[in-house]
Formats: sequence, structure tokens, C-alpha cells
Amino acid sequence: MIAQALVYLSLGGIFAGLLAGLLGVGGGIVLVPLLTVILPILGIAQSSVMHVAVATSMAVISVTSISSARVHWRQGQVIWCLFRDLTIGTVIGTLMGVYFAHFLPGKGLHLIFGFLTLAVAIYTLFEIQPKSQKKLPRQPGLVLGGFVIGMICALLGMGGGILVVPYLNRYQLTMRNVISTSALCTIPISIVGSLGFILVGAGHHSLSAIPWTTGYIYWPAFLATATAGVIFAPIGAKLAHRIPSHILKRIFGLFLIIVSIHMLMSGIY
Repeated sequence: MIAQALVYLSLGGIFAGLLAGLLGVGGGIVLVPLLTVILPILGIAQSSVMHVAVATSMAVISVTSISSARVHWRQGQVIWCLFRDLTIGTVIGTLMGVYFAHFLPGKGLHLIFGFLTLAVAIYTLFEIQPKSQKKLPRQPGLVLGGFVIGMICALLGMGGGILVVPYLNRYQLTMRNVISTSALCTIPISIVGSLGFILVGAGHHSLSAIPWTTGYIYWPAFLATATAGVIFAPIGAKLAHRIPSHILKRIFGLFLIIVSIHMLMSGIY
């Protein structure tokens, strides 16, 4: 059974890697739901499953995001001033999110995850956007936006793209610029988030007897998903520069609908 679970995790890592490169979303929207199903089979207590899923997802994203970001960087589509200002806020917000996630119950994290992904799916599919802005916000506005993004992503084990992409779309940037910049934003969020979950989860009573855990991160699941993700993230990044922007948006939105339904049902029952 454990061997079968690790096979499923590897397949999930392939899908997450492709999605990370294709949409610049870090892969967390694939990994967290997958891990909540597989982790109990691997011996993780149900009370800690969601926290371990979120933390392990962050650790995987810290690796796959670097792999996909390299391709986007070489394509020359990253807007560096946006990356810099957003990162100031995301680092602080991520640390705050990790702290709050530590104290939230697993069911609560399930529901937050489900509602957020449903909201972003509707926003993306129906192109519900605030009035388009020609000028980007000044640095304080971008830092504040980054703070909110970082805090939410830490609560949900996401790399940031699920929020950075719609946030930047309102400023009349090309989808390729948005995806490339988003892909780089996942790096500081995921690294800071991973370190934070190691610290707050150290000595947690339900995990102390489980081998191969550091804080809330479960390393066998990390290795199974990260290895496949690193290999396939660059493939997804190359595809992103060949597929029309409107098709990318539809793929993004439809997949989020499926994920949100799964997580909301898990949180309710």
C-alpha cells in the first residue's frame, strides 16, 4: 500500500511540475489535495494531515519553482521591479501565515483552501476584474499586495501564482509577463514558508513518532513529488510560451473548480 501511495505521489509530482511551469502557480493546488488523500496511508495522523500537506507542498514548491523559473527568466519576460516590490511583502506575509496555520484546525484549512480556489476560478473563468489600471501601484501598494498574497499562500501551501496571476492581470500586462513574474515570486514564498513550517512544527506531539519528518515536512512525500516535479516543470514552462493566453486562462480556471469542490467536501464531511 505504501509503495502504491509513493507511485501516486510521483504521478502527482509530474502533474504539479507541468502545472507550475505552464501556469506559474507553483503546483500547490495539485499537491495539497493529493497529499491529504495519500498522507494517512503513510502513517500521518488525521489531525495533522492538512498541516503536513501544506508544509510538504511548500517544500516541494521551493524546488520545482526554481526549475520552472529558470526557463521563464531565460525567455526575458520577468518584470523585475514588480518581483522586487512584491517579494518584500510576500516574505513578511508568509511568516505571518505560517504562524496562523499552526494554530488552525485541519478542517478549517480545508475550507479556506476550497473557498479561495473557487473564488479564483470564478474570477478567472468569467474574467471578473476590477477596472483595468494602466499604471502599476507605487511600491507601498505592491508591498501590501505581496503581504496579503504571502499570508494566504502560507495558510494554503501554495507558491503564490494562484493569487499573483489575477492580481497582476488587472494592470494590462501580457499573460506571459504575468506568468513569468509569478513563477519567480513563488521562490521566496516557498522557501520562507518551508523554513517557517519546520520551526513551528518542531516537536509536534502527533509527528514526533513518525520517522523522516522535520517539523511539519514529511520527507518521503517531498522526495517522491519533488523529483518528478523538477523534471517536468521546465517542460511546462516551455509550453506556456507556445499556448495562447486565453487557453491558459481556461485551463487554470477549470482545474481550480475541480480542486475547490474536492477540498470543500473534505472540510465539511
